[in-house]
This record gives sequence, C-alpha cells and structure tokens, in this order.
Amino acid sequence: EITKVVSFLGVKKTPFILPFCHNILVEGSDFNFKVNEKFIEIELKVTSVSKTGVEMDALFGVSAGILNIYDMLKFLKKDMKIEIELIYKKGGKSGVYRKS
Repeated sequence: EITKVVSFLGVKKTPFILPFCHNILVEGSDFNFKVNEKFIEIELKVTSVSKTGVEMDALFGVSAGILNIYDMLKFLKKDMKIEIELIYKKGGKSGVYRKS
C-alpha cells in the first residue's frame, strides 16, 4: 500500500519537480502491482480531462513507486535494474501512442 501512495504522490507532485510539466487536474489513477521471483512490475494509469497529456505524471508516479520499492529492498540486492517505459497514451497534442 505504501508504494501505491508514493506513486500517487509522485503523480500529484510532477509539476513541482519537472518544471516544464503543466499543473493539471488529475481525475483518477489506477495502480496495478505484480511480483514474481524475477521482477516487480508497476502499472499506473492516470486520467485527466485537461488539454495536455498526463504521460509525464504517470511516468513520474511509476518512478516514485519503483524507487520506493528499491529503497525498501536494497538491503537484499543493490544492483537491481530499473526500467520505465510508456506503454500507451492518448490525448494532448501528439494524440495516441501505443508501444509497438
């Protein structure tokens, strides 16, 4: 649960950390968390009715969440690999993006 909270705080604080991001009204977020013996996966869906996209807010939220997990697990393994990627977005000037 703490990782979900940290991820959402990351979403809400994005424009304070990344100065070129617009301060937008976030309508909702959907957080999914998967764990197996080789990896931990966070999926975060952020929604807004703003004219600009929210992909930076979602990516920053995932970053905050995964860094929280790293902080909690670094005593086990300090060389964990962290990967963050945009899978899908719609809205904003660039329209729809889907990872191929």
